[in-house]
Amino acid sequence: MKVFVPDASVILKWVLGETENQDKAIELLEGWLNQEHEFILPPLWLYEVGNVLGLKRAKDAEKILGLLLEYEFRDCQITRELVNSTFSLMREFKGVTFYDAIYHAVALLENGVMVTADRAYFEKVKGKGKIILI
Repeated sequence: MKVFVPDASVILKWVLGETENQDKAIELLEGWLNQEHEFILPPLWLYEVGNVLGLKRAKDAEKILGLLLEYEFRDCQITRELVNSTFSLMREFKGVTFYDAIYHAVALLENGVMVTADRAYFEKVKGKGKIILI
């Protein structure tokens, strides 16, 4: 089964409403719900998404994050190999953060596809493994 690693920018498109390319993000989620592909996420997604929701949707952040948690996405384990791969990406692509690179590293290690809405990150690393910009 094909593996996708959506980053926080994609996950937020599922819940923030009326964002650019939200339809593509929703289509990816629907494919997962229909068991057409698998998601694997670093545990970091919860903190990144929670932070944005707390800042931008303070009144309903708990409800939204609670709904996302009900999906029970498959979290990857944080291993030395994952950390090393993340730092390797940071060394190869100057200015890339650990936060962004860890999603990419998961995709590389799981032979999956990273999905992002972060154009700046995508433009820096688009030649490395499978990565899609929505």
